[in-house]
Amino acid sequence: MKPIVLFFQSTWSKSWKDKLTGVYDYADKVGWQIQVIEAGSSRREVLEALRKWNPVGCLVDRGMQNSEPPQRLFGNLPVVFLDQNPRNAGDCTFITHDSGASVSLALEEFRRIGLPRLAYCGWKTPIFWNEQRRSAFEAFARKWRIEHHFLPSSGIDTALARLPRPCGIVCANDITAQNVMAEISRLDFHVPEDFAVIGIDNDEFICEHTSPSLTSVDPGFVEAGYRLAELLHRRMSTPSAPHIHASYGPKALILRDSHRWLPNLDGRVKEAMEYIRRNIADPSLTVNDVVSVMGCSRSLADLLFRKASGSSIIAEIQRVRVDLACRLLANPRQRISAVPSLCGYRSEPFFKRLFKRSTGCTMREWRKSRA
Repeated sequence: MKPIVLFFQSTWSKSWKDKLTGVYDYADKVGWQIQVIEAGSSRREVLEALRKWNPVGCLVDRGMQNSEPPQRLFGNLPVVFLDQNPRNAGDCTFITHDSGASVSLALEEFRRIGLPRLAYCGWKTPIFWNEQRRSAFEAFARKWRIEHHFLPSSGIDTALARLPRPCGIVCANDITAQNVMAEISRLDFHVPEDFAVIGIDNDEFICEHTSPSLTSVDPGFVEAGYRLAELLHRRMSTPSAPHIHASYGPKALILRDSHRWLPNLDGRVKEAMEYIRRNIADPSLTVNDVVSVMGCSRSLADLLFRKASGSSIIAEIQRVRVDLACRLLANPRQRISAVPSLCGYRSEPFFKRLFKRSTGCTMREWRKSRA
């Protein structure tokens, strides 16, 4: 029978499912059986689970909780915490998300495209990672001397109506961003022309079903789960070793349409950019397909595209494919040889040359430099 490891965690959101995926990946490697116990379990339920399953170790996800970690419940059993509040972690091993880095990744993109002002919309209830993101937002805006604002978690419609435009809004997570975009639409404003929006979590179900699609930071939850299980394995091997306080993420900014603020962006170009993004893995995608979506001649389509984005249609297709390749390569378990076909290229040598020309290094070198 495989050794049993308990994972005290809820599975209702994609972020938690991603964490669980990483845990499963490591468990398959070392031969563990993972048993998920709902994160909201009471003291009695935790003790019952320990008696029932007799685990060799435990993983505890604390991502939505502010209370002290319940080390006293586990005795001498090896235990590692995920997304524990560092301020009240106590004497334990844990790994937590670098929330400030996620916000900075989004803000750097807003700064790159030249948005003149920024705003932050936080989570609806007090939680430590929201405060970290808010603090990172304020520090970034002050460093670069950018006009900045804070949106309340309630009464957001009034705050949006008063907010100067155009403005880039960083949201605490994708659920918040979805609500913000709904309010923007209800107020008859537009995304990204009036308000560019970036979320955090990269929940594809939300990001792909907003209109326009939502740009979001991928925090690296799968990698976090893998690292969490790895830390537990180390704890089980050397119980007397000093406790480790580690961090993870973010993995990448996943570019979609909600942040693409371009002054006077032609609607045909906007539609073409979305078409490219949605069909980027299709090897049959051509410039002519994009021109057809724009509903004009090829020469006019390319002229409009260059005027709006500064690049040609084919250059945009190649840029998006290289961006997809980088996201794939960030997963250490993704085979490099499969990346070209996953990015829509039948010719592996051509894509290798394109990737090196675009990034300055080979795919293997790119992965190694970001390991």
